[in-house]
Amino acid sequence: MESSSLAQCLQQQRAAFRANPYPDLAQRRSHLAALHRFLKENEASIIEAIDADFGGRSATETRMLELFPVRQGIRDAAEVIQYVNDHQRPLAFYPFTYDRRLAQRYITEVLSGSVGVNEAIVQVGQHDLPFGGVGASGMGHYHGHEGFLTFSKLRPVFHQGRFSATQAVLQPPYGKLTKFATDWLFWLRG
Repeated sequence: MESSSLAQCLQQQRAAFRANPYPDLAQRRSHLAALHRFLKENEASIIEAIDADFGGRSATETRMLELFPVRQGIRDAAEVIQYVNDHQRPLAFYPFTYDRRLAQRYITEVLSGSVGVNEAIVQVGQHDLPFGGVGASGMGHYHGHEGFLTFSKLRPVFHQGRFSATQAVLQPPYGKLTKFATDWLFWLRG
């Protein structure tokens, strides 16, 4: 889209909002029905455009993440949970609800890498929260302390002090103390 046509589109959106900032229920349903028809009629083109932008995303993933929530008009939380869990695990899941019990149900029952309740952009930018997938969407964590651990190889280093009871008793050269310790251990054993 050229910048002039984008600017014109944004100008039309602003004018429409100013004319009717709070549409009634019938208008909202009409707008959603029009959006549903548009998405259905242009699904292949939309998937192709998203793939061009994000590269290599499968049509199923695009359909589920970008188109499904809008097109399906889901009325039941169980449908959402069933649909998402029947497909590859998403990198992130973004339920939009102000019902705390429903949000908690989604968090508990939907299998995804992370969850952003009532937002879909800011969550990934929270550098102190781990971000990462599960299954086909990736493994591990990125960002924050967890991200540091994911991309770090811990290198254990052990330093023995100058005196070690273990070395004195169990490592060569063996002497009288070692013989006494082993005899005592065998005596304890019976």
